[in-house]
Amino acid sequence: MRLLKKISVAALCIITYCVHAENPLRLNLEKDSSYLTTSDNDVKITYKGQNKTIHEVNTLGLKVTVKSNNEKNAELYCQYTAIAQNKYLKDKNGNDSIITSDTRQPRTFLARVFLSMIGKQFYATLNHKGIIQGHLNGIEILDDSLFKHIYRKVDEPTRMIFTYKANQMAGENITKGELESITSILPDSSIKPGGVWTVKSHYLCGMKAAITTTYTLIDDNGTICTIKGKAAIGNDSTTAVYSINGIGVHLTNLKGSADMTYTLDRKNGWIKNGTINVTCNTDVKLLNIKGEESNNPTSSAIINIDRKVNNK
Repeated sequence: MRLLKKISVAALCIITYCVHAENPLRLNLEKDSSYLTTSDNDVKITYKGQNKTIHEVNTLGLKVTVKSNNEKNAELYCQYTAIAQNKYLKDKNGNDSIITSDTRQPRTFLARVFLSMIGKQFYATLNHKGIIQGHLNGIEILDDSLFKHIYRKVDEPTRMIFTYKANQMAGENITKGELESITSILPDSSIKPGGVWTVKSHYLCGMKAAITTTYTLIDDNGTICTIKGKAAIGNDSTTAVYSINGIGVHLTNLKGSADMTYTLDRKNGWIKNGTINVTCNTDVKLLNIKGEESNNPTSSAIINIDRKVNNK
């Protein structure tokens, strides 16, 4: 009897393993269900030869509700739930100080701009690989009616600057990256623990660049999967874009790497939590509020990003 029980348990384990191996990891979000994602990016940019470092921690939270889902596409309603920028500065005595613009404690003008975006609804279409199709409809942040109540006493140049900063914190590129970084990491076919696959993408930690990531399925217990990834980051035919201290920049001669670990829900493919560590060497060219390269000289810099993702 004891031997029969052991054989039964072993057979069950084998069957369970085979079922998991035959069922591909894929995004399977349930219609009318909502999912939350919040990420914190701890960013340090060190300019070579200038003894200058910019340090900021940015938070972006989204609520994603599935309007419809089929074999090809998922239609999503999206809303901002939290936006924050924490800038770490040195005073004249070399002491650290923090300027916080946070929707959860809206004490600065920029925080009030962010706060006006909370609950604003926009729409996204994901294909079965988790890639956003086309534009995010309704995400146009440059909207006078949206900011009318806080811009009443602000002149046009100031309004443009703060709207620009809002776009840098939560504009289309940033939000696309926020979504795709948690939806486009899965393999095309069935995979077993130890299996490897490669994904090419253009968004990581708020950076738009050419990114090739090799993922490995570390563990799959039928409920939770653990995935590790290693990415190569560089330029492709389009110039890489990033935001530093609320200012857009072009990144050229970009070369970097990233290491990441995710745990995800086996049933729906939604990431539960994750960590990403990015290091890049690059040349930086500041942009003006029109998105054009400024007359400022190009600087060489090292970008380090530590990202934490917590989802529900």
